Amino acid sequence: MKVLTQMLKSLFLFIFIISNLHAIKNIEPSIIYNVNGSVMDSVYKNNTIYASTNSGVVDIVDMKTNKIIKEIKLPQIKDFMGDLIDNHVTSIDVIDNTLLIVAQAQHGKNEIFIYKDKLKKIISVDKKLSINKARFISKDIFIFVTLDSELYFYDLKQEKIISKLNVREVDAEFNSKFSDFCFNDDKSKIALADESGVIKIVDLKQNKIEKILKDGNLDNVFKVQWKKDIIITGGKDKKSIIYNLNKNSKKTIDSEFFVYGVSISPNLKLGAYSLDPQNNVIIFDMNNLKKLYKLSGTNMTITSIVFLSDDEVIIASDSKKINYYKLK
Repeated sequence: MKVLTQMLKSLFLFIFIISNLHAIKNIEPSIIYNVNGSVMDSVYKNNTIYASTNSGVVDIVDMKTNKIIKEIKLPQIKDFMGDLIDNHVTSIDVIDNTLLIVAQAQHGKNEIFIYKDKLKKIISVDKKLSINKARFISKDIFIFVTLDSELYFYDLKQEKIISKLNVREVDAEFNSKFSDFCFNDDKSKIALADESGVIKIVDLKQNKIEKILKDGNLDNVFKVQWKKDIIITGGKDKKSIIYNLNKNSKKTIDSEFFVYGVSISPNLKLGAYSLDPQNNVIIFDMNNLKKLYKLSGTNMTITSIVFLSDDEVIIASDSKKINYYKLK
């Protein structure tokens, strides 16, 4: 009897897995946007994609015409042999018609540029900062984070750094390299991730750590996204963690590989995470974690997943292609 019961359980499990597999709809990209280098960072605003690349170029792509409408070329840098090479543009953001650009410089450091009709260097390599990512808070203020987990506030009107938060000094456990951050909806706070797996909520108005999210990812968090009360992460431990800040709870999704990309749909009903070494992306129901769609056709390591709407997704990767998917 026990043997029969076990066989029935195994059969039901097999049927459940097969039925779930068949329920997932596979979707190939319906549009592919070509850019000038491997995409390191990207943002989407008003039917326009802004993509920073490893070829020293920021490409601005019009999604209506599927064409690059502007190419912003960053100055070349010298390598250790003294030869001129294209730099890596590691971070891009836009507000109104102004671009915020982080680009590689000499000696393993980065520089920050502003582009509005012309390129202007804001922070030079002389500052000796290992700048990783920068984002606008407003048209006059932006923040940037270094690999040492130092958070800086820069005022464009005053043309200077106005404050700094050294997270390591606040929390002795924060000894890991910074990896990613993202804003909440009104840009009053950020979720800051590092290679320890810990997520820290930083109140930007009070310039202090408000909350620490632990025991989710146990290794480097590659990406973190935040919408309303939901934070989703993707980690090296092959897990995506969904934190509900309102309910003080979390859910865990196991992946088949490092989770390089995650995202949340505008209505919070859908989530996305990278699945496997083939760089497929799963779209799932945020309530019950049911897998709904598999987005294929991205052949290189994913650098960003963005929901343009509740049924449109773009995926950028370590390649010269940005894929557009229609879910319905």
